[in-house]
Amino acid sequence: MQRALQRVESNKGAPGVDGMTVTELRSWLTVHWKETRAALDEGKYRPSPVCRVVIPKPDGGERRLKLKVNRRKSLVKHAARATVLGFGFLRRNGGVHIRIDPKALVRMRQRIQRLTGRSWRIAMPERIVLLNRFISGWCAYFALADTPSLFEEADQWLRRRLRQIRWKEWKRYSARKRNLEALGIPMHVAREWAASSKGCWRLAASPPLGTRPSQRILGRP
Repeated sequence: MQRALQRVESNKGAPGVDGMTVTELRSWLTVHWKETRAALDEGKYRPSPVCRVVIPKPDGGERRLKLKVNRRKSLVKHAARATVLGFGFLRRNGGVHIRIDPKALVRMRQRIQRLTGRSWRIAMPERIVLLNRFISGWCAYFALADTPSLFEEADQWLRRRLRQIRWKEWKRYSARKRNLEALGIPMHVAREWAASSKGCWRLAASPPLGTRPSQRILGRP
């Protein structure tokens, strides 16, 4: 605690929400340390809220400053769960784990649904450029999250939506059969699936489409 106090004093940071300055901290601890230590040992200590910083947005609103987390220095004794700026934090197995807040996942899916809408007439290369722009930023922002399975599930879901678009673009039996054969599907299988009356979403996960590299289905090498 003494080393922590010395570090705080050397940083000469701004006061928190309680208004206490760095120069006032040592004298305050001299008087209140025993009761503070007892509260920590008993699990009753409740720190004041973190001082919030907001950044002006171009449209006139404000957004909270992104929080960078050092897992080894962010163990708050009483905090079981918390949510900050699209991240969820929970304490488990003696450490703080970072997850993506469910609301952020919903917003991500809604945005991708708009960008991959089947009724939106746009060339696939242009659609992919817009998707890459959004996905690159989103993944970079949430890279701290300890949930790789969520990224994998989102990737599979997105690829299926793109295959669905491509299947709808092919439209006719002849085009579907020809394109399936071009993907290396045997002729009799290509005929069977090209004539299928199943919906685009279901067929997007079918063996002829789902087991082939999505890059080829999307027209990429």
